[in-house]
Amino acid sequence: MSKEPDDAITDVNTDAGRSDVGSEADVGHENHHEQAQTASRTHGGASHASGSEHGHHGSHSHHDHDHHEDDHSHKKKKKKNKHKHKHKEEHKKVVLFICDPQNDYSDEGSIPIPNSNMDSNRIYDMIKDHMDDILEIYVSLDSRHRTHISNPISWVNRKGEMPEPFTIITSSEVSKGKWKARQRVSQQDFADYVSKVEENCRLPFTIWPDHCLIGTWGQAIVPQINEALQEWAAHRVTTVEYIIKGTNTHTEMYSAICSEVPNPDDPSTELDLGMIERLKSADRVIICGQSLSHTVQMTMKDIVSNWKEDELDKLMLLTDCSSPIPGFEAMAESFVREMKDKGVTCTSASEALVFEAETYDGDDFADAAAVAEMTHKLALKSHKKHHHHHHHSDGEKEDEKESDNEATEEAHGDKHKHKEDKPHSEKHGHKHSHKHSNHSEGGTKSSEAAAPAGGSEEWKGQERANDAGTEGGNAMTAAAAALMAPKDASSAE
Repeated sequence: MSKEPDDAITDVNTDAGRSDVGSEADVGHENHHEQAQTASRTHGGASHASGSEHGHHGSHSHHDHDHHEDDHSHKKKKKKNKHKHKHKEEHKKVVLFICDPQNDYSDEGSIPIPNSNMDSNRIYDMIKDHMDDILEIYVSLDSRHRTHISNPISWVNRKGEMPEPFTIITSSEVSKGKWKARQRVSQQDFADYVSKVEENCRLPFTIWPDHCLIGTWGQAIVPQINEALQEWAAHRVTTVEYIIKGTNTHTEMYSAICSEVPNPDDPSTELDLGMIERLKSADRVIICGQSLSHTVQMTMKDIVSNWKEDELDKLMLLTDCSSPIPGFEAMAESFVREMKDKGVTCTSASEALVFEAETYDGDDFADAAAVAEMTHKLALKSHKKHHHHHHHSDGEKEDEKESDNEATEEAHGDKHKHKEDKPHSEKHGHKHSHKHSNHSEGGTKSSEAAAPAGGSEEWKGQERANDAGTEGGNAMTAAAAALMAPKDASSAE
């Protein structure tokens, strides 16, 4: 922290050491340079000094007070960083939504999904690594009866044979009698259902293997995710929200928010607007689980359809924690592309709890830094002039006035001698050393403006006005004065 102010002091005062002022003035200048450095360290490097003092003494028993102050300074610094950056998760309400993390979708399940075990391991790691960062967890659980409309047992063909798993049944096939309800009493309901599925333009009606039957091993959550959920609940002293879906035997329910064909007589099959509102209160909703082609896809689409477009970036799809059912890979890829196009964040588990630092416009940041640096230099000049005023004798002031006049005359002479160097000065600005700035029209004009005909007293009055402007809070005025005055002012002194 203290190094930067020292460098700034060196930049301001080096040029004055090169001017053609008498050796006595140089010695005086060196003394004030050291005083300014000391003041800068005292004012700008307090935390560094405190840390150094604490490290030097090293004894906790004799310096508890210093240790407390050092810890307090460190905590204040960390707190400041929390406000400056967005990567501190405690500032965000993070909700994790896991779709159907159940055994029947694991490698050993009745609908085995490739890579599902690896997906579960990454979800486990994410929860374990971010116990304090995840505020709420929702878990949907596919919970089906054996006689569900999408199970083979519910349908037969003309020969009385049940359809094979993964058979897609269309309304045309039902109307022609290729497929019919196993129970005649359900025939019309089944036919109407398949027609409505097609009208809703959601997923095609598919016959599935018996899976996630209520009370079976297949319905249970895979062990690694269940372990992480239990530890998270104990750590946060809260509960996991389990969403039971699929219990209505007359409609498919891939989405955890709404069934494929809502049944007015069963509210659990209709769009759950209350759940969506709860999710909207979060700063980030992380969605993952099984399967990418079905439950994850339909859950996220129902959420997106009821979400503000300018807030879709709050939704995050973890593409490495969800995989498609075999045969539906193209459907999953199309879904991910659609979500990206809509503005949903599609990323990996390792990035799920990382928040980007606040960004600033590059030009604005550079301007602010320049203003701060110039304001600091003006403050150092004011400090140095204060010491000149109180510690120099009348004779020293007279010598200083003569030196100012000599520097002013020399600057007027250089104006005519080096006028042809203007393009070089305009190209590189005032970042050159005093040696270069004396060879440019820009630097000469600064000297001419900085040293009025009245001599050094008028110049000092002008610079005091600039200092007053800085103290009054006009940072832009101070910066403008600094861009014109610093190097030539140092020469005049």
